[in-house]
Amino acid sequence: MLRARVPAYCAAFFLAALVGYASPKTVKPTVQDSAEARRDTAKQYFSIGAGYFQSGETDAAIMNLERALTYDSSYYDVYLMIGSVYRRLNDANKAEETYRRAINVEPQQSRAYLELGDVLLSAGRDSAAMSVYEDGLAHDSSNADLYNGVAEVFLKWNQKSRADSVYRQAIARFPNELSVVWNWADFLFRQNRFADALPALEPLASQYPKIPEVRNKLADAYAGVNKFDKAVAQLETLLTIDPANNLTILRLGAAYQKVGRLKDAGLMYDTLIAHDTTQALPYRYKAEALIAQGSSGAAEPLLRRALKLAPQDKIAVADLGDVYLNRARAAVPKNLAEAQTQAIDEAIRLCDEAKGYYERASSDPDVRGYAASKTQYVDQFLKSLKLERSVRD
Repeated sequence: MLRARVPAYCAAFFLAALVGYASPKTVKPTVQDSAEARRDTAKQYFSIGAGYFQSGETDAAIMNLERALTYDSSYYDVYLMIGSVYRRLNDANKAEETYRRAINVEPQQSRAYLELGDVLLSAGRDSAAMSVYEDGLAHDSSNADLYNGVAEVFLKWNQKSRADSVYRQAIARFPNELSVVWNWADFLFRQNRFADALPALEPLASQYPKIPEVRNKLADAYAGVNKFDKAVAQLETLLTIDPANNLTILRLGAAYQKVGRLKDAGLMYDTLIAHDTTQALPYRYKAEALIAQGSSGAAEPLLRRALKLAPQDKIAVADLGDVYLNRARAAVPKNLAEAQTQAIDEAIRLCDEAKGYYERASSDPDVRGYAASKTQYVDQFLKSLKLERSVRD
């Protein structure tokens, strides 16, 4: 489940650092008898286990973490880290068992409920996960990620209205909590409810100005409601933060096209092509910008290069259809009666080629509707051309 939160093992590792990180080669802790001393010894073993976990030595990590519990079986954070080790090992049963031990030790602490719910949800045990998330909220309603868990279960059950209700409750309670707003925005995006996402994402971008994912999401929301000028502003800001980010450059070029800044779009694509000639999209996007400027002839070689790199790209195939259709239209005047016979023949040939490209493109369901509408236009144009040609025979 996508959550902007620190995993349990990371949080536990930070705690271990506070008590003094010991490398995996640390000398064996001294055993002492008092409760306070036993907790201190447990902390040392916890720190050693954390070190092994961070270095990927899971067996040694578990051995030392379990050893810590022999000195203090009420040490909550140790259970969380052991659960994280088992999750890394994809041992859901052991992880579940460990998180349940943590809940028995500290039933008022919500972190183990969250981790256990995630384990159950990942295992497809949705009802059990829902029960655990709800138990966690009953003990600690301040844990925003538990609301995300409940909403995620409702989504798996296709109960979107109930998920929406949970997210709204969470947003009302935690308006500045990144994970809550992010998950709600993601939920809204999946339903194309971009306008509903904007009131949550706009303040989030101000609060976390240097988190690229937030600005990217906000740019997508603006694009979803056809506010491309605002999408451009977000992407331009992202580019100042990370000038070498190729995806941002590509997205900014596409946004420039939407607002009619076709030369700026071309510059973005030129930058990408200069950096890497093996990527198809910059060639196709630049070709589309050229087509929009009326330069179909310059667009054709770029589209052929794009298709050489990505033969399955049916959008590029449809774009070639546009190139040939535009050339056909340019070959004859609007009043066909004024056209030279040779020009009409050339236009007919170009239309036939355009139609062939649209038919090839229609094999992709995402392009089929566009290709069908353009084919219909070509058929009408061909009918007019052939009628004029028949008059001259």
